[in-house]
Amino acid sequence: MAKKVKIDTTAGSMAYNRLDMQASQVLHMAIEIYDKLDFLFILDYYDDITLFEDENNPSVVSYYQMKTSDKIIQFNSAIQDDWITKMYAHLDNTDWIIKELGLITNCPIHITISAKESEAGKSSTYDIDGAKTAFDKFKPETIQKIKQDIANKNGISEDEVDLAKFFHMRTTLSLERHRDIVEKELGDFLYEKYPRIGMDSVKTIYSTMIDLLTKRQENEMVTELADFTDVVGKKGIKKTEFDHVIRRSMMQALPEAYEVERQFPEEVVDDALRQYSAITADTFRQDETLSKISLELERLVSIEEIGETENVVSYCERIIDLFTTQNRKLSVIRNKMYLTVLCVCIYLNDLRC
Repeated sequence: MAKKVKIDTTAGSMAYNRLDMQASQVLHMAIEIYDKLDFLFILDYYDDITLFEDENNPSVVSYYQMKTSDKIIQFNSAIQDDWITKMYAHLDNTDWIIKELGLITNCPIHITISAKESEAGKSSTYDIDGAKTAFDKFKPETIQKIKQDIANKNGISEDEVDLAKFFHMRTTLSLERHRDIVEKELGDFLYEKYPRIGMDSVKTIYSTMIDLLTKRQENEMVTELADFTDVVGKKGIKKTEFDHVIRRSMMQALPEAYEVERQFPEEVVDDALRQYSAITADTFRQDETLSKISLELERLVSIEEIGETENVVSYCERIIDLFTTQNRKLSVIRNKMYLTVLCVCIYLNDLRC
């Protein structure tokens, strides 16, 4: 009787989950280094995750491979499947200064030392499970096994193998809940920086960033020998893009009605609130005219400072006069109070940013 072939019905979903988790991991890492580096990430090209420390001067780089499992990862897999030797190959690239080579996992790495490999002649096991563990902190038998494997596969002596830049990193994200975890991390990060940010803005920023990362990760329109600029354009995401997503999301989210209402004199409050409702409706249906007007008003607010004798409304009325002079076609589409209320919203949002 022919032996039945067992079909692995979980392989596809596991591969998808790993790729999905990589996008979450990049966002997690971006949050961690946001205040330290002007980062540039490249997804699924040079390695699973590639991090340049300066988007404007990409000279210092770190490479990361991400491996996931629902239980533990056997160290023998790292040897047999060439995870470490593939990372070691990056050291041959002299275009950039390599800071570190990281193996990221969502679970412990389980290492077995056989009696034959052990200096004491006894078999043993141990787990690597710290937040960040240098390879040279592994037990001597494991270090020797890694060096032996790299040496054999690269045709060099064990003495030439340098593991100083190798690290194992245990991510705090879980395979099942990585999206929930990183969304909360992003929320905490944004609330600390912008205490007045709304929940809608947080959710918009999160979904926009994950969508951006996923698209860059999945982009296959990059050849193996592509120019670096092309790689960055199609597979990269910069800190400035992160900043842009945050600012645009916050600018598009309207302040609360009461915040707008208290800026206006009592005699025009009712009209101001009617226009606020109209802007809310236009925002909900993603009105193109509103978007064009908002972009121009944002530009003017960014370059025109409020005067010492001006209140928010008088300042915005001055901005609208400038806007009307420079954009006559757009200015006639909406009445002056609509434009003034919109400008007030933009100004208040600018304070949040």
